[in-house]
Amino acid sequence: MHYLFREALLNVSPPLVGFLKRLRARKDSFSQFGEDIVLWNLLSYKSNGFYVDCGAFDPYIFSNTAKFYEAGWSGINIEPQRSRWSIFQRLRTRDINLCEVVSDSREEAFFFESAIPTMSGIYAPDQVSSRLGSSFKRVPVPLSQIIQKYAPGRYVDLLSIDCEGHDLNVLRSNNWSQTRPAYLIVEDHDKSSLTPIDSFLFHVDYKILIQLGPSKIFCPV
Repeated sequence: MHYLFREALLNVSPPLVGFLKRLRARKDSFSQFGEDIVLWNLLSYKSNGFYVDCGAFDPYIFSNTAKFYEAGWSGINIEPQRSRWSIFQRLRTRDINLCEVVSDSREEAFFFESAIPTMSGIYAPDQVSSRLGSSFKRVPVPLSQIIQKYAPGRYVDLLSIDCEGHDLNVLRSNNWSQTRPAYLIVEDHDKSSLTPIDSFLFHVDYKILIQLGPSKIFCPV
């Protein structure tokens, strides 16, 4: 149903797009595991909040920020797959939409764009040869640089990171002395009692509030 909705938006005339978006917005949650419902209960008092969605994937499907966008918020969506970034350009017109790879390394990296979008990400060259899809070289950009360029001095209410195993590198690329979001949501498939992501965020004075599936919601200590 999610995919049918997106395809409908891409194939109807512009006057109908707004109607279809309003129809889709009646859904209580856009997130995969209801993360946006938890966050909405914490942040709904803000009428014009600001988010950064790194590894945004889709404007509505499995989106942690769509509910906030529909409520009048705006922010930065970062999606390295050009085909998916173009959907943001059409449907998230109030947002800043960037087609970038984010990391704490500035060395050129292989980004693999899979036929299965959720498998796309940064891989070593020998890891992508057996996968269906295409790879190309990209120079990563640190999250701190993106925020400084597109939202200097702006308070970030919500930072969502879902970068298919590259999430810790994205966290490391932020300047935590300058940008301290009110809430973080990070994908973490590590089932250890204390994961590298947990340890890093504890080090920068964040604590975990709740975990929903692989998604962990953090806030400042």
